Amino acid sequence: MNSLNRPIVSQEKLMIKNKSEAREFIVNLAKTFHKRQILLLQGEMGAGKTQLVTWLAQQYALAAANTNTEAQSPTYAFHNRYAGAHGNIEHFDLDRIQSDADLESIGFWDIFASATGWVIIEWPERINWRHLPKSWALTHVKVERVQKGSENEERSFEVVTY
Repeated sequence: MNSLNRPIVSQEKLMIKNKSEAREFIVNLAKTFHKRQILLLQGEMGAGKTQLVTWLAQQYALAAANTNTEAQSPTYAFHNRYAGAHGNIEHFDLDRIQSDADLESIGFWDIFASATGWVIIEWPERINWRHLPKSWALTHVKVERVQKGSENEERSFEVVTY
């Protein structure tokens, strides 16, 4: 067990060389998702977290709606929803969250009453993961640029599935 009191199912570290490999990675990762899935995306500003959400939304939600638009960073709105064939993709950006009251005001905890769906959280370090419902599968992806401040697309991905 770990500090989350959840068993680690798998853990791996990958080097992703370009956007094409990153897209392939996230689409393949999503094939392992459960009907109630939480995806924690952690990484510095500009690491590519919102781009990963865009590819998921295009593959699993926006495609179902016959649209090929990009997911929008919910930084100022905190939350975006993409309706999919197998449930909603709920996309939260918690970068500006200051307190538990902020989470309540955006309806964060209400989302977990859904029977199905994916909840994707950018900046998950802003909340205590132990409060996330154990009835939902949990995957944490930490994204880091290999060369900080560079236009290089290479990223390191640490993936832990609980």
